Amino acid sequence: MEHAKLSPSSAHRWLTCTPSAKLEQAFPNESSEYALEGVLAHSFGEMKLRAFFKGERVNFDPLRESKLYTPEIDTCSDLYVDYVKTIFNRYPEPPSVLFEQRYDLREVVPEGFGTADCTIICGGDLHVVDYKHGKGVFVSAEDNPQLRLYALGAYHAFRDLYDITRVFIHIVQPRLDNFSEEVLSTEELLGWAEYAKLQAVKASKGEGSFEVGEHCRFCRARATCRARADFYSALADFGERKPPLL
Repeated sequence: MEHAKLSPSSAHRWLTCTPSAKLEQAFPNESSEYALEGVLAHSFGEMKLRAFFKGERVNFDPLRESKLYTPEIDTCSDLYVDYVKTIFNRYPEPPSVLFEQRYDLREVVPEGFGTADCTIICGGDLHVVDYKHGKGVFVSAEDNPQLRLYALGAYHAFRDLYDITRVFIHIVQPRLDNFSEEVLSTEELLGWAEYAKLQAVKASKGEGSFEVGEHCRFCRARATCRARADFYSALADFGERKPPLL
């Protein structure tokens, strides 16, 4: 899978700790079994959406033969599809529905792009839906930079075709019973984009200051990051003698 240097999925990190994006490039981007399980679950969700909305004939047998497959994946992807259906059914006229749509984000992020799980457009309403299969970290739609970047990509892609005035951001995380939504006006989203542009330019150049926080959790440089080590060392009271190892 191709990844942008400033990927939307790590935007919560590089928007806050702008030098971290460049620092991470020195470390391999390795996929975990949890990430691969998530990819499998997304594949189920996409195929089920295509079968329902586009009438495509799909074969799930190859996916179910994966060693990572569990019946829970089927259950969770069904809940994801049901959620998308509820959005679709809000409107008297059938909305446009797009799956795994790649968006150009260069108006906000240098060399940026990202792929939204599901995009729904009807009249002045734009919906961006993201499926999260993991259960280790609760993900909220509120102030979610990844989804806001997808929404900006969708807005820029379709603004000449639709008079978009409202943006709905959705997170579907069935294993945590998390179905959250944020509603923004187009003006609010574009206002946030100005902040994101400034931070993205810094991040692309490796400029700015290192900031320590929850966003460090999945940073590839966290184990050897000087700022993070200094931050946690400062919290500990070692007296006159500091241990030789962190």
